[in-house]
Amino acid sequence: DTNGCYSQYGSVLSIQTYDPVVDFEDTVCFGQEILFSPEDTINYTYTWDFGDGTTSNLQFPSHQYSAPGAYEVTFEATHAFGCTQTYTLDSVYIIGFEQDFTVTDSVLGCMSDTLQFMPEMVNGSSYQWIISGSGLSFMSSTSSTSLSPIVLFRDPGLFTVELITHVGHCVDTVLKNDVIEIFEVSANFAVNQLDYCDPFLLEVVSSSINADYHYWDYLGISSPDSSIIQINVPHDTINIHLTVANEFGCIDNDTVIFNPEKLIAGLSSSNTQGCTPHSIDFTSESENAASFYWDFGDGTTSVLENPSHTYTSAGSFDVMLVVQPSSGNCSDTIFFPNYVLTSSPEADFSIIENYSCAPMIVEFVDSSSDALTWNWDFGDGSSSSLQNPLHVYNTPGSYSIELTVTDVNGCQSTKLDSNAVFVPGPIADFSVSQTAFCDSGEVQFTDLSTDAVSWSWTFGDGNASNLQNPTHNFVGNGAFTVALIVEDSAGCATSLIMDTLVHIYETPNAQFIVNDSIGCMPLDVTLTDYSAGADSWFWDMGDGVQYSSIPSLHTYSNQGTYQVNLVASVSGMCYDTAFKDVQVLDFADATVNPVADLCQQNSIITLSPVQTGGVWSGSGITSASMGTFDPNVAGAGTHTIFYTMPGTCAASDSVQITVLPNLDAEIDSIDEVCLSQGQLTIPVTNLGGVWSGIGIIDSTTGLFDPSVSGTGNFMLTYTTSNGICTDTDSVEVTVLMDADPTITPVSDFCEQAASMNLVSNQSGGVWSGPGIVSSATGEFSSSLAGPGTHTISYEIAGACGNMDTVQITVHEFIEAAITPVADLCAGQASFDLNSSNSGGTWSGVGITDSLAGTFDPSVSGIGSFVVFYTTTNGTCSDEDS
Repeated sequence: DTNGCYSQYGSVLSIQTYDPVVDFEDTVCFGQEILFSPEDTINYTYTWDFGDGTTSNLQFPSHQYSAPGAYEVTFEATHAFGCTQTYTLDSVYIIGFEQDFTVTDSVLGCMSDTLQFMPEMVNGSSYQWIISGSGLSFMSSTSSTSLSPIVLFRDPGLFTVELITHVGHCVDTVLKNDVIEIFEVSANFAVNQLDYCDPFLLEVVSSSINADYHYWDYLGISSPDSSIIQINVPHDTINIHLTVANEFGCIDNDTVIFNPEKLIAGLSSSNTQGCTPHSIDFTSESENAASFYWDFGDGTTSVLENPSHTYTSAGSFDVMLVVQPSSGNCSDTIFFPNYVLTSSPEADFSIIENYSCAPMIVEFVDSSSDALTWNWDFGDGSSSSLQNPLHVYNTPGSYSIELTVTDVNGCQSTKLDSNAVFVPGPIADFSVSQTAFCDSGEVQFTDLSTDAVSWSWTFGDGNASNLQNPTHNFVGNGAFTVALIVEDSAGCATSLIMDTLVHIYETPNAQFIVNDSIGCMPLDVTLTDYSAGADSWFWDMGDGVQYSSIPSLHTYSNQGTYQVNLVASVSGMCYDTAFKDVQVLDFADATVNPVADLCQQNSIITLSPVQTGGVWSGSGITSASMGTFDPNVAGAGTHTIFYTMPGTCAASDSVQITVLPNLDAEIDSIDEVCLSQGQLTIPVTNLGGVWSGIGIIDSTTGLFDPSVSGTGNFMLTYTTSNGICTDTDSVEVTVLMDADPTITPVSDFCEQAASMNLVSNQSGGVWSGPGIVSSATGEFSSSLAGPGTHTISYEIAGACGNMDTVQITVHEFIEAAITPVADLCAGQASFDLNSSNSGGTWSGVGITDSLAGTFDPSVSGIGSFVVFYTTTNGTCSDEDS
């Protein structure tokens, strides 16, 4: 304008251009959708033409093409300002294909056939063949992803083939169920032998699987088509070959090498040699036999397969077996000459006697048949293995003869001839009335002989007799042999010596001594034997105890007089007796009755024995005859006291007396206790006692807790005891209330503040510290204390006194004095006001900086203005203007 002032305005004109960007996938597989995504959907709207006759007004359209091919997509983009333009995208390619495959030769095959699979479209990027079935093998490669795999089919059945073809990322799958059929033809047959006669008739039966045609070949002969044939073959190994086929031309072969079995006779048996009657078990070991005919060689036969036969006569026998099969007109024979050998000896003998008195010689003559060895029993305990022995009989009597003979096969025969030999003469025998005597004895002899007419006795002591039944008196110690010779009327004589001797024993002399025949019980005695002529001893000690041999020591446990008896004997029949008396005296009883433990301060006691009249001794005994005991004299400890009874069987005893010391229950002095003092243990002279009373929380240690008792006076008791001795003491404990000097908290003071009295919970204490004007009232002067933080103490004296402190902060007073300012001109520049102390705050019209105190006249304008300056320090503040 005219004053030179100016103003300006500008505007921007925008001319919009657009090059749209659309994201999409330009190549997809047939059947997939394509999503078109423009980048700017805020300023533009779109209309789409997909090139297949379809359109869309969506901002993000998705489209699926109905056929494979290449398509040109266009769209119109309209701006919000109304501008519209048409654009063409790159071509869209829709990839689509239909795959198929073929099988070379045929989809029908035989087991172990190979088939090759071929896809119709061969420009794919990869192939995957899946053939469902068993027994498959890919022949052309090790993978099933080959273009044209060759497959070996090992098993029959229907097979499904699936082919998956990839072209880029597009996939087509061809699935053909049961498209391949594989047939099985399996040749198999069995040979059955119908007879066992040469030539052999065989029946051959096919068990082939799915065979429509059979072709047989054997011994160079071909047979017509048949599943069963019968052929005659010689006894030799032959090859039989079968070829089978089905209607589809599948072929299989089988060959069997067959060796016809022949009829063969064979046998075995148990032991073929033995003594009659001898039984043998025969076993047929024939092959392919159905009927059997046995000839045992002794006129008997059997048709059993495994017969048993008994040969009753001795001899050598042929055995024959003839067998026949179940069919066919043939047989086989096996023959064993002299197969069975049986034997049977016959024992026999005769006797040639030379009749005479004993000893008499007898001759034996063997007349047995088929004997190899001989065993003679002559009836008198003697025997012989000679064929024709001689034997001497030394004793008259009748004897039975037995002969046992054995042949080469071990067969035996025995002949017994009872009382075949008689030896004439008497038989001496006698009996005695008694065979043992003491010192001397008379024996009556009784003749028991047969056929005796005269007798001759010898008694072994130099005496003899011819009487038939003599009596003889034996005198003197010894053993005597008695013999008798008798003679018959023919003059034959025999003798007999008595088996048992006649013994005359000397009667023994029993004597012994006792080492101590009188003594106190229990009494141990020993015995010394002086007996003569004895071979056994029997001791009776008189107290029910007996010994069969002299005891090394015998003890009499009870008082009394006992008679010791000794019986000395020889051979159990000649005896002598001796005896001695033993006197056992009773001991005096010095037993002292037990005494219970005593206290040292107990009164004098009198000890008690079972039997009076003895003498007492030991520590603490004040009367040896009365047995009085003073614990105070004995003193603390365990004391042995002795008690003695005089006399022949004197005795003594002792007793242990324990004197327990006195336990003083004295309690040491204790000062007054404050309520808050805490737990304390009251001291005593001897520990181990029991405490009781108010405030005691541990009766064993005497632990006292003032917080449990409270304030006041309390009587506490302490008791000591060792189970017998007891002592008690008590003490009074005073519990005082604790002083409470707690100071009431105060706020900060300003240096210029008036003095004030501090306050505590309990009066009567003393105040101290900076600024304290009165130690009694607690008057505090901040000006006297000066700026700073001060510790003030308050203490209450006494046994349970206490002290408290408080922190008081006094802040310094800062004066807010402004340096005077002269009047100003309105156009003057701004400036900073001054004060005596910095750090305050400025306020008022014209102040542009409250901390620096800057005053700007152009802001305040013309006039009079009041400006304030304020200082603050804790609780202290000042202001000037």
